[in-house]
Amino acid sequence: MDLKQLDEWVDTGEGKAWLDGQKAGLLAKRDELLTSQKTANGRIAELERRLGDAEAGASDADAFIRRTVADAEIERLLMDAGVFDAFLPSAKKAVQDTYGVRVKVADGNFTACGTIRDADGTGTEAGLGDIVKDWTKQPGSRQFIMCRNSGGGASGSGHTSLPPTKLQAYSGRQLAAMSDADFANARNNELRRQQ
Repeated sequence: MDLKQLDEWVDTGEGKAWLDGQKAGLLAKRDELLTSQKTANGRIAELERRLGDAEAGASDADAFIRRTVADAEIERLLMDAGVFDAFLPSAKKAVQDTYGVRVKVADGNFTACGTIRDADGTGTEAGLGDIVKDWTKQPGSRQFIMCRNSGGGASGSGHTSLPPTKLQAYSGRQLAAMSDADFANARNNELRRQQ
């Protein structure tokens, strides 16, 4: 059969039926493949969504671990430095903001550190112990720290623990709102009452 005869045969009913039979199988296969592709795309989209959720959860967990490591260590060091319990959140924020406290991970260990700025503005990376020591030397830290025994044969650990008296009856907001002079006067009055 030459091309002209084939063309004539296709125009006949027999030729059209044969072509429609061939086309139907191909169209059915195409529809099957399209349905498979849509199903696969749906699975991929679901897996991508689950992956995104898992990554977000891992990121939240990492941020929580980092925040917990830094917060716990800073709080311990600040309490050791004599910061009033009521002032811990404010003192911790001041330290974190001033020194850019961050947590590094090396070999699966989390270590908190920050940057101590010199007078010329250059920075040196330091551990939290050094950062809190530096912070306690700054004038702004004095409002957060209990006074220490000094001179005159003072004994004890160096910290003066205040009994539950007027100064401790103030809320953290009230204490924070006091001027430095008012706070120092209230603190000194409490210390005189203890003697």
